[in-house]
Amino acid sequence: MEIKGEQITWRSAANRDGFQTALKVNPSKQSKEFDLGPIHISGKRQEYSTGSPGIYELKGDTLRVCYGGDGTQRPKEFKTTPRNPDGSDPGDPYERILVFERVKDKEPGK
Repeated sequence: MEIKGEQITWRSAANRDGFQTALKVNPSKQSKEFDLGPIHISGKRQEYSTGSPGIYELKGDTLRVCYGGDGTQRPKEFKTTPRNPDGSDPGDPYERILVFERVKDKEPGK
């Protein structure tokens, strides 16, 4: 993940070009807020993604984010809900927490 201004580029070993998402942050709230825009692949908007509201925490080189699984509700705290015993999704919209570590002295996408 590379953040430049109000855009995130997501890359993987399989997809070095990656895809882009708009980003807006509001660090003035107690739980710092962000909004991800729709996903763009090769410059074209993907209709299946309308974006997601979330919260974030940045401590040193560690970025922790939490966003709603249904893309409509902003989480109020960092939490997840376990899957049901049968493996089905319980429908909790706050089930995604991602943790990123800053990589220094490395060219993006490599």
